[in-house]
This record gives sequence, C-alpha cells and structure tokens, in this order.
Amino acid sequence: MVEIEIKYNPFSDNAEIKIDSEIPKVSSNLNKGEKVFQKWIAELPEILLSECNTRTFNVTFYGTDSDYVKIKAVLDTANTKGFKFNDVTFIRMVSSKDKLEKTKELLNKISLVYDDDDLIKAHIKNSNLNKVLQNIVNIVDEDKVIREVNNYLFELEVFINKELQIFRTQKELLISKLNADKQNLKDLQIKKTMVRNFFSIIINKSYENAKSDANKLIDGIVNELSEIAAKEIKKKSKKFYEKYNFYFWHEDNEIDIRTVELKDIKFLIKKISNTEKELEYKVALEISEIIKNKFDDVIRQYKEKIGIFDENLKVFTGNFKFADKDWSVKNKQLDSYKIKIPQKTYMQRMFMPFIPQPITPHNEAISVVYNEIKIDVLKSLFIEKIKLNSLVNKAVVDDFLLILLTNVQRIFDESLTDFDKKVEEITFVINSTEKEQEKITNTISVHSKLLNWITDIKQNIDSIINC
Repeated sequence: MVEIEIKYNPFSDNAEIKIDSEIPKVSSNLNKGEKVFQKWIAELPEILLSECNTRTFNVTFYGTDSDYVKIKAVLDTANTKGFKFNDVTFIRMVSSKDKLEKTKELLNKISLVYDDDDLIKAHIKNSNLNKVLQNIVNIVDEDKVIREVNNYLFELEVFINKELQIFRTQKELLISKLNADKQNLKDLQIKKTMVRNFFSIIINKSYENAKSDANKLIDGIVNELSEIAAKEIKKKSKKFYEKYNFYFWHEDNEIDIRTVELKDIKFLIKKISNTEKELEYKVALEISEIIKNKFDDVIRQYKEKIGIFDENLKVFTGNFKFADKDWSVKNKQLDSYKIKIPQKTYMQRMFMPFIPQPITPHNEAISVVYNEIKIDVLKSLFIEKIKLNSLVNKAVVDDFLLILLTNVQRIFDESLTDFDKKVEEITFVINSTEKEQEKITNTISVHSKLLNWITDIKQNIDSIINC
C-alpha cells in the first residue's frame, strides 16, 4: 500500500505531495505547478495510478476544512471507479495570510544575512533550511518552515557559542603572549641602555683609572732612576784641577769643580739604560695587572646584571710592554758639554776669579778643552733623557689603552647589533600577534552580532506563532 501525503496552503496556492515520504521529481505530473487546486485534485487519482501502478492508497491531508471536503469528495468518487482510497486522515493546518507574510519576511531576513555572511552561508548550505530559502515563494506549511528555522537556529547557536569559546581562549592566550613579548622587549631595551652606559663606565672607571695608575708608576721610574743616576754620577766623579803658573807669583791657583771623564760617561749611560729596562719591565708587569683588574673587574660587576657576556670573555689577555729606548750618544753630541778653560791675561789671573765654561764657537780658539763634563751638567742631561723616556712610556700606555678600548667598543657594538636584531624580531612578533588579536577580536564581534541576530529571529518566530 502506498502512503500519500498532501499539503495545501490556500493563501499561497502552493501544494506539496509526497509518495512514501519522497517528493516526486520536478518533471512529475504529480506536482501541482500552476494548476488550479480543484483541477489538480480531480486529476490526482489517475496520475497516482500512472505513477505508482496501483489503485490502493492511504492518504493524509494537511489543509483547511473546506479543502479537505473538496479532496474527500474527489477520492470518494474515485473509490466508486475501482480505486481504493482508505479513509483520508485529515490534519488541520492553521494558516492565515498574515502568518504567511510574516514567515516570508522572516525567511527574507535570513536570506539577507545568508548573502552577506560566509559563516551562515556555509552553515545553511548543509542544513534543510537551504531548500526552504531557495523556494520562499512556494511555502506550503508555515509551521514546518518555523520548525526548520528553529532547528537551524539551535544548531547555529550551539556552533557559534563553541566557536566563541575557542576564539576567546585564543584571544586570552594571545594577550598573555603579547604581554610576555612586550615585557621581553622592554627588558631588552633596558639592557641595551645598560650596555651603552657600560661602555661609558669602562671609559670612566677603567681607562682613566688605569691610565692614572700607570702614569704614577712611570713617574716612580723617573724619580727612582734619577736618584740612581745621581748616585752613579757621583761615584764616577772626581775633582777637577787646573794649575796656573803666574809670572810674578809662584804659588799654584786651583779651581774646585767635580767632573766625570768622557770614558766613564759611556759606562754610566749603559748602566742607567740597563737599570731603566729593569725598572720598566717590573712596572710593565704591574701595569698589566692594573689594566687586567680595572677592565675585568668592571666586566665581572656588570656581566651578571647585563647578562650578555660569555663566561670566558676577557678584555685584556696579554702583557703590557714598554718600547725599547735609544740611549746611544755620539762623541760629537757630548763635545758641547766638555769642560773648557779660556786662556787668561795677566790682569785676569791676578784680580778675577776663574769659572770654567762650556766650549762655544767664539772662545774655542782661545780655550783649553778637557774630556770631562761637570756633574751638574751631566745630571741635567740624564734627567732630561729619563723624563723624555717617561713621556714616551706614557704615550705607549695611552696607545695601548686606546687599542684596548677599541676592542671593547667592537664587543659592545656586536652586542648592540644582537640587541637590535632581537628587538626587531620581537617587534615583528608583537605586530603579528596584535594583527592576529585584532582579527580574532573582529571575529568575536561578528559572532556576538550573530547571536544577537539569532535572538532577534527567535522574537520574530514568537510573533509568527502567536498570529
């Protein structure tokens, strides 16, 4: 026995028929199409016989009382002609023109969102509501449509709430990550500032202090070597005599001066230069230790605080050395300092005291030259050389420290470059995270609006039900 289900809405003049719960093909003659309801019903028994190849049917009719009377009369007549339509089950379908219009308005409202919102479009596409939206003008059963809409809204609401929960969780994670990245960026910028200040600290605390301490030690060389030179000169000095035989007096006249002979001066130069080397070697080791301590202590102080230095990093790893000095002196250089005694007249010998003078061009021809140099002149020459060497030593220390600072500057420049790279990387991550957060925020906003839209549709449904 074939089950026939017929629905007819007189306000829309639309009819729907199902055979064993299946809707016939569009090309089937069972579809009402543009036919008048009365004519379609009159032809229905013969069409059913042609389509189903049977005369026995159970019929369920959804519609108004008046239309039920019409279809019952047609089927009763068919029963007299060899058909067997059992008692027609009648289900009264409460409908009105106002209800139909409101249902269409509701579906049009859903269609507008359907056209603009990809989420709803994807969701409706896989639901039974899609067929209803594609055939709004042919509504037969408003109650069925309302049920389809309600089912869809329930599924959509559940889906959106799940999506919202996921997106809100993602947003919280992004906010947490964003805060952590911003804190990392802030820490990096603080450390970068500390690194910049660190180089200034090295200049102030390391360079200046090391230079000052090294210069004090070099000055100590000057003082100690000057004392040693004075003692050695004194050891090699002797009293200078010049005897004059006067024409009228036969007593000797002598000059009380201490001098050092030229051959002993070369010995003194060698001894003083060797002593200078010994003192410089000792002081150079002390300066090496000073530089190491000044620089490495500063690094140890700030390494842990800044947190960027390798444990094995040593700014200064070698030993400081002074440059060799040239103490060689040629005889011609000493000639101008030799003792020279001018020849005297009789009157000068009798009445004027005699003071030996260094040789000069204007008196050379009338003077007697001795291969000796006064000790006070010799001391001045030695001290002048010692002080000149100390200036050279200080310049060597300064050059050494400047090279050291250049290496430190390179280390810090590399560190700052690393900081810049890290800052750039974190900034890029922060910008990407903020864009992602903005995207999720917008998605949450859209979903929230959809929930409000669902609430609005539900209120529309309530007004339709209460028609």
